[in-house]
Amino acid sequence: MTLKPQVCQFLSNCFGQNLPPRLGVAVSGGGDSVALLHVLADVLADMLAGREIEHACTLHAVSIDHGLRPEAAGEIDQVARLCERRAIAHSRYQWCWNQTGNLMAAAREGRRRAIVAWARQHDIAHVALGHTAEDQAETLVMHLARGSGIDGLAGMAPITCQQGVVWLRPLWGIRRAPLRTYLHAHGVRWAEDPSNQDPRFDRIKARRMIRALEPMGLSLDRLLRSAEHMARAQSALRWATWHLACQAARQQGGDVCIDAQELEQAPTELATRLLAAALCWVSGRCYRPRYQALRRLLRLTARCKGRATLHGCLLSLHRGELRITREWAAVAGHSAAVSCLWDGRWQAVGKAPAVPELKITALGPRGLRLCPHWRSMGMPRDSLLAVPALWRQDRLLAAPHAGLAGPITFKLHRERADFLQSLRKNANVALNPRD
Repeated sequence: MTLKPQVCQFLSNCFGQNLPPRLGVAVSGGGDSVALLHVLADVLADMLAGREIEHACTLHAVSIDHGLRPEAAGEIDQVARLCERRAIAHSRYQWCWNQTGNLMAAAREGRRRAIVAWARQHDIAHVALGHTAEDQAETLVMHLARGSGIDGLAGMAPITCQQGVVWLRPLWGIRRAPLRTYLHAHGVRWAEDPSNQDPRFDRIKARRMIRALEPMGLSLDRLLRSAEHMARAQSALRWATWHLACQAARQQGGDVCIDAQELEQAPTELATRLLAAALCWVSGRCYRPRYQALRRLLRLTARCKGRATLHGCLLSLHRGELRITREWAAVAGHSAAVSCLWDGRWQAVGKAPAVPELKITALGPRGLRLCPHWRSMGMPRDSLLAVPALWRQDRLLAAPHAGLAGPITFKLHRERADFLQSLRKNANVALNPRD
């Protein structure tokens, strides 16, 4: 199957005839992402002309300049010109490294945050990425070198949902060579990033390792096949974790409570997955804690006593339940305007008074003392310390979770409203669209 039919099949498997009104695509200027942009524009036009989709789906491109190479600005200018020729909306963002941590990891995370902000600003729910079959194999080798488990060895999924954005990889399983052939055939220019040849980076080391291992039979195709096997196992484990959550977990406000006995009796793999999912849901973080930290939490549960903090959450055992709540210390300094999300998951509902200096912060110990009826709300003190409250300078105006009514209330954002539903969605979106 040639390039365009493969991408067309991917979109059909994902959406059927109901493509979203807007589809984002991240374009660096390199051959993979430029080919993705060009082929998506062609495929969407063909699908609309052939009435394979019910309505038009407009492409929106975004490019992130990391400021690491002087050539990057010109490469993004080239992307902008391509978008202009194809009548595709294009945005560009600047990202600057703070000189701390691992450069490649920081650039990857900074790029992801910028794309999420852009997608929210433009009401784009789906963003396509230009990862190829080689990227998948290189990811598997890097994770193997780090001693990763099933999730790491499954590589990159064709569809993932993180930070409220559905990330699509239409070139998943397609090699780089056909992409270059496609670009040459259409007279489209692209840029080659010299860092793609720099042996200091792990991905380049993995790329060379794959070439070195191929004479032994460990070819790119076999690596991809192994990743697919791991991805199927990963999907099964996510499905089983959701079923465990359905019988062992409940949600109370922004907390997750898990039956300690059910958690102790569950297979370790499922128990750690459920713990990780609950910690990520409560904290709003995308990446799960380390496996050994999760195992230590399980030992806490087995002793049926004690408290612990992990991943910006407080965990405590009470009446046979492990309660996972937001840690007060993790949100003590967070504030937001009434119109914005607080702590990445709470939003204000209602009409706030038109006065200056309104802000949302955590209720905290001082705020809780101003709520005489908080015990009647049925929530532990630790949980209430970290709930959102409306303040005007030092005056508490509303803390509905602690029994202090006011002009507004707070609810979890729709993307984070239901813990069990988020687990089920995660299990479903992990399925291979080619299956």
